[in-house]
Amino acid sequence: MNTNEITYPYKVHYTQTSIGNIAFADEGKGEKTIVFLHGLANYIGVWQANIDALKNNFRCIAIDLPGNGLSAGGDLPYSVTFYSKVLLEVIQNLKLQNVTLCGHSMGGHVALITSLKAPEIIQKLVLISPSGLEHFSMHEAMMLKGSLDMINMITSEEFQLSQVINNSFFKSNPAAEKIIGDLTKIMGGNHQPHWSKMVRKSIESMLDEPVYGQLKNIHQPTIIMFGDNDLIIPNKVLHHSLTTKSIAENAKATMPNADFTILPETGHFVQIEKADIVNKYIEKFTFA
Repeated sequence: MNTNEITYPYKVHYTQTSIGNIAFADEGKGEKTIVFLHGLANYIGVWQANIDALKNNFRCIAIDLPGNGLSAGGDLPYSVTFYSKVLLEVIQNLKLQNVTLCGHSMGGHVALITSLKAPEIIQKLVLISPSGLEHFSMHEAMMLKGSLDMINMITSEEFQLSQVINNSFFKSNPAAEKIIGDLTKIMGGNHQPHWSKMVRKSIESMLDEPVYGQLKNIHQPTIIMFGDNDLIIPNKVLHHSLTTKSIAENAKATMPNADFTILPETGHFVQIEKADIVNKYIEKFTFA
């Protein structure tokens, strides 16, 4: 893949980990550091509307998770625990302390796992449309895994990508076209032989490594943000009676120091659709 074909909003740095180079952006300065984690099969670019505003007061670091964006890929585990392990290597390499982890979707799941593994490093959590809070029974998880084969049989990877990104917004958004274009190039480049495996393993891991039963052990101050028109979470087939609000309410009741906000007329990409509101929440929460 010719990386010059993809325009990242920031200078890309690399740090060597046990699985190869991990790409990251490092913008702004401040006493507090926010580390941004993208969701399933995504990249640094989904945080531009947030980093552009927050870098005036914080050191903002966004990483491409392994097998995603410009980071090393290949035949890797691609589980939330694996992502967390590599994330902690990056944090150690950059000598970061008192980190606020800001994770979107699967990135929120990774943030939750990491907060349990390294509570001495992770000071606060910002969870935006996070996976990991919705509970799936063993039978439900098996059904969802089985459906992956059917989806792959009847649609192309490019179509799946475009559909998921467009469905992640409440209404048409120019950011969707940019994201789809960049991810299509990444998917068709060096990661192509492993792209489907990466996506599948990641989805299976989110089902196999739930955080639902461990929320009571997460003591870091946490803010959860969902859109009330999220088409991704909760699962609309298996959990049609659930809402993002009910999921957030349960998390707040279980986690010792959590709170939440539900943003109206907003889909899964809350940090893009309501960037101004999200940035104000993050700034106030992180400074508190």
